[in-house]
Amino acid sequence: MKTKIVIHGSMGSDENKQTFLLALELKPIENKIHAWLIPSNTADNDASSTFSTTWINNASTEMPPEAKFSEHSLSASQSILPQGFQTDQQDFVSRTQTEWIFIVLSTKLFQRYQDELNELREQVEQLSSYSKPKWEAMKVFWSKVQNQINEKNLFKDHSLILKNHTNNLFAHLKKLRSAQDAVFEKVAQENYEKLILQLTALELVAKEGNKLDETFKKLKQLQSEFKNTQLTRSLRSQFWEKIDAVFKEVKLKRNPESNPQDRLSRRIEGLIKAIAKMQRSIDKDEKELQSQTKRLNASDLSQLENQLREVRAKLIRERIESKSEKLSAMHQTLKDLNTKQERAKQQQKKELEKRPRTESLNTEPHLEQVVPTNQDKQTEAKLLSSAVSSNNTVTIVAEEEE
Repeated sequence: MKTKIVIHGSMGSDENKQTFLLALELKPIENKIHAWLIPSNTADNDASSTFSTTWINNASTEMPPEAKFSEHSLSASQSILPQGFQTDQQDFVSRTQTEWIFIVLSTKLFQRYQDELNELREQVEQLSSYSKPKWEAMKVFWSKVQNQINEKNLFKDHSLILKNHTNNLFAHLKKLRSAQDAVFEKVAQENYEKLILQLTALELVAKEGNKLDETFKKLKQLQSEFKNTQLTRSLRSQFWEKIDAVFKEVKLKRNPESNPQDRLSRRIEGLIKAIAKMQRSIDKDEKELQSQTKRLNASDLSQLENQLREVRAKLIRERIESKSEKLSAMHQTLKDLNTKQERAKQQQKKELEKRPRTESLNTEPHLEQVVPTNQDKQTEAKLLSSAVSSNNTVTIVAEEEE
């Protein structure tokens, strides 16, 4: 969109009509129109054509001495032409007026965003360390700008200015965050090394097989300390794997005669109870849904009450669908556990058949170590948490022991 136009026209009555060349320039920031009336004796066709092209494309072009300057405001209710000026190019004038109104509004929007960005710049540049609230404020600001760009309410040059300044502030915040992350990682590494020293000492005691009860209690204390210690995600995962392995070793030595088949049976029993509880919860929701559905469109209910009941019924239906999916997954897990239990029983039966009778009378039969994979544990834990409340302890081994 251009902010300069040149049109031919006239002023005066039919007897005293005089032709002019009218040059108009929009000043978007001031919402003003600068107008120059150039008399016909200096505005012949060739000269006016040359002047129009030169002036529109070159801001430094000088007006003829005879040009008469005037200024007026841009308004949707008034013409952009000076009072009394007549032209045959009314369609062009009307279209230009609409475009100029858009330019002014877009410029005001750009200025508003510039002011907001300047305030953010002052706040960000004063930071001595990374600030997440300021990062979020920058994201909110740029989201607003991006929406206006997508709606094509901002001009390209204005958009680039806002984008470049916003990127500079984001870069500054990233630099502060990198410095903060470096400090955090250093502290996290020191914390990790302290935890590892304590865990290594407990691991040595566990391998010797002495003071297992005391070692288990110290592991629990170390576990609590670990929960509240600043660590990176990677270091936290590494330490979790190490302490979990020590927990398992201590538990195995404390209960060397523990039966894997019994542990599997307890898992199955717990899952059956969870399935029953989940089914009761679904039955309760379905009963509530029936009640809500019967009350819909009742004559004694207002429109607002009906709308509330419709929304309430939708929420219940979605809750039932979610619980049904979880229940289906729980049934699948139960099926897998039953399959593992049956396979273990068959393995035990085969081993008994292979052993001599005298040995089988005097020796405890060997049971297949049915150890659930990490994926099985994670899946089952998620399903059980949907139906049974838990304390969410970090170490499953420690939780079982208690």
